[in-house]
Amino acid sequence: MVTRTHHQKRIRLVMLSLIPALFHFSAALLPNRQISNPTSIHSSTSTNSLILSVENRRRQPFPSHQQRKHRGGELFVAASEPVLSSEDTSSSALPKTKQIQQPKAKTTNNKTNGTTNNTKKAPLKTKKTQQPNAKTTNNNRSNGKKKNNNNNKANYNKIAWQADFKTSVRTQGRIKKAYSTRYKTRSIKAKEILKALLSTHPTQVNAANVICALTYSAKSLGTAHLSPDTKLRSMLFETLDILNEMVYKGLLNTRQLCNACWAIAKHYDRDHLLLPKAPEALAVSEEGVVGTAVQAKIDKATPLEESQALLEETLDEIAKQLTDILQGELEGKVDKYEPWQKPAQVGEICMASWAFGKLRHRKKPPGWQVPPQTGRLSNRRNNMINGNNRLNGSQNNNMITFESWGAFGRSPSFDGSISANDETGNDDMLCDTDCDVTHGLFDAIGAALCHSPHSNLTVHDSRLKDCSWSELANLGWSFAAHGSCRSEQSQTLLQMLAQETSRRLHVGGKLTDNLLTRDLAQLIWALGTLQADNFRLADDLVVLVEDLSNEYLDLNSPRASFSRAARPLKTWSCPDLVQVILALAHSRIDEQPLLQALYKENNHRLVECEAENASVPYHDRKCFHPWEVSVLLWAQARLYLKEEEGEMFEDFVRNASGYILSSITNGGSLQSVGIGPQEQANIAWSLTVLEEHQSENSIKLIQKIFQEAAESFKEDRSIQLEHAHQLWQAYFVMEEESPEAVSNVPTWFSEYLEKKWTIEKAKLKISSLRHQSISQCLQLMGVEHYNEHDEDIDVAIVLKQNALWTHETEEEGESEDNLSVAVEFDGPNHFAREKIGEDGRMLAQPRALGHSVLKYRLLKKQGWTVVRIPYYEFDKIPFWASMERQRYLQRKLKTHGNINFSDADVSEYKALTPNRKSRFD
Repeated sequence: MVTRTHHQKRIRLVMLSLIPALFHFSAALLPNRQISNPTSIHSSTSTNSLILSVENRRRQPFPSHQQRKHRGGELFVAASEPVLSSEDTSSSALPKTKQIQQPKAKTTNNKTNGTTNNTKKAPLKTKKTQQPNAKTTNNNRSNGKKKNNNNNKANYNKIAWQADFKTSVRTQGRIKKAYSTRYKTRSIKAKEILKALLSTHPTQVNAANVICALTYSAKSLGTAHLSPDTKLRSMLFETLDILNEMVYKGLLNTRQLCNACWAIAKHYDRDHLLLPKAPEALAVSEEGVVGTAVQAKIDKATPLEESQALLEETLDEIAKQLTDILQGELEGKVDKYEPWQKPAQVGEICMASWAFGKLRHRKKPPGWQVPPQTGRLSNRRNNMINGNNRLNGSQNNNMITFESWGAFGRSPSFDGSISANDETGNDDMLCDTDCDVTHGLFDAIGAALCHSPHSNLTVHDSRLKDCSWSELANLGWSFAAHGSCRSEQSQTLLQMLAQETSRRLHVGGKLTDNLLTRDLAQLIWALGTLQADNFRLADDLVVLVEDLSNEYLDLNSPRASFSRAARPLKTWSCPDLVQVILALAHSRIDEQPLLQALYKENNHRLVECEAENASVPYHDRKCFHPWEVSVLLWAQARLYLKEEEGEMFEDFVRNASGYILSSITNGGSLQSVGIGPQEQANIAWSLTVLEEHQSENSIKLIQKIFQEAAESFKEDRSIQLEHAHQLWQAYFVMEEESPEAVSNVPTWFSEYLEKKWTIEKAKLKISSLRHQSISQCLQLMGVEHYNEHDEDIDVAIVLKQNALWTHETEEEGESEDNLSVAVEFDGPNHFAREKIGEDGRMLAQPRALGHSVLKYRLLKKQGWTVVRIPYYEFDKIPFWASMERQRYLQRKLKTHGNINFSDADVSEYKALTPNRKSRFD
């Protein structure tokens, strides 16, 4: 039996081996006839279909997204797979699917190929070839088609990007498998995840698969900085094109919308070329004009720019849909959404706010009323510096420049006037985010988190109680990054955010067990930054800072001396310290126990890190970056923290200069350690305010700052005017007080700085109501004066020679022999925030801030006698008590010996006593 079976197998193999010879023999006898392979199955197809062999069928690709992105709504009717047209071919492989019908095969010309097809062969049947009956054949074919079409209509009729649950689960599995597989680099892993999505046919993909691929690819990149990958960017843009189609068709629910913008923000954090760059501020063409200028392209957009514009449209549409959903929930219109559209959860809202804070950053720095302005080096001055042979730069004919003159100030030649009402008339022009579609989303987020959908607005009903510490921190950071704080909804949310944080710190216990110092520092930084734009946030922020100092850090307890010796902030990272100090500086909060603890910790780290490794003093986050030290210096100068407030402040100023210099190795530049033009200007200005510009390290640092600033301006032919103003103030003071520090400053550079400072001071200014009230009192007293002097003086009084009283003024104008009196009204922004006791009264007079102190020093150097009128003295006199205000000015300015209000009421001059209590206190 065994032998017989063996012989049968051998005979069968011999017969099969003779088949190719028979075909070649028949082809030789009939050269004009094409002999088809017996494994082929012939059938008539439509003109748009292909006849595929079994082998080629498995290699037949799906259409690429560029070929199919305009076919999103097309209905695909498929048997074993969608019908592919001849233009739908690409290089990607088809996924394996169950075959219902036997696949069609190409007719193979064996004479041409010369080899036998090695595919699996059908059983051989030697039958005579006959022409079948046409009628019978057509009926059979039509009956078969009807039967197959009925089955296909029930099971396989699908729309692109709307796969059913079972199909999408299989696609999801391929994406998750790519995510769980280990690859050499993170970038390769992200590309494999996106490839798993893009290689799948549109009918097998739905919104969940696209969002899954985006989020997994974003997570796979991690948090480390990676170099841009052009292939990854291309695949990401292709996926985002699919997302754009889904968003505009309304295929994403609330959770998917939030996840989509989060994933885009994560990818944008790794590759900033996903979105177009913000237009760079340029200098206006006229050197003596104040204004702004931007450039725009006028030629055809590149493919990258088209993809960036499409992503911008997608983000705008996501913001609009999320806004509509959140507003609909508040208005009780949830029923209008589809059943799958669930209400937004707190975590999803926080996720969306973080994403748009990252993607839509604010346009102006905190507290600025106008965007940054740029000054340029004129052609004439450039030729004087570099010689006439140097080219002034090629002109790009593909760019168009838009300039706005006088929008944020006036040149000295402007003779017009601005009324007091114009102070708020430019709010739309100075607005940062009101015209942005994202601003509406942030307002909706504020309303959704502050209002319970079925109750009125109360602090206890706020949904912030359900947020974790990280979610609270992300909320605050996103609003600060976007600059949204002026609307009622945003303001209410931020106030409740501060109140909820204070409540948790005050209660303590389990509420602070999971608190990270990073989250707390980020919350305080966000509220302090936004307070510079909206003063109404200050009261809740002050309470929060006091709770941080008294409750969380316990700096005011009887055991405070022991906690200070033990460094209570030792576990805080350097970014945490910088954020808290920066928030206190922006909000003008003079919380001395907290400030002393912060700067004492700063001194420890400067000394330790510099001694450990002078070449790399910031190798971990327990050591400061040099640019972080510049921020700490600016904050100290802003709050005017000197030795009188504590020895740690004086020590920090001395240590900071040496620390920055030690970070520069091998003759490197300040730019090489992260100290750019802004940081350089801040350092020079801070050392000038704090009067720390005569030590050896300070002189070396200032010399290097002016050297690099001049070289950069000479090379780029432009400088930000705010930096130029800071450098000029430092130069003007050090020219007399520390001439060695500025001895090497080029003459052309100092002249340019002085010219720009003169133009800045000559801008038309708007008098405040308090200033106008002082001017009216002086007019009643017969004191001639100038309002808004060119030197940025509120009220300028020029006295006659040898004048004894301030009313003895010179009507013809100023001269070198006249005594000039500068009357400066100092509002609340000139001082640190006042501390109020339990009785509602001010505990102590607030300290003046650094910029005010420097202004008075500059005026004194120019020969002015400065008289300061603080708001806390002038404001307590009622507006209707005009005689009392005249008495106050008489004694403050020494205007007259006697002021006769009537025969019986005469005010005699008496010098004001410090801290004198009046009947209005």
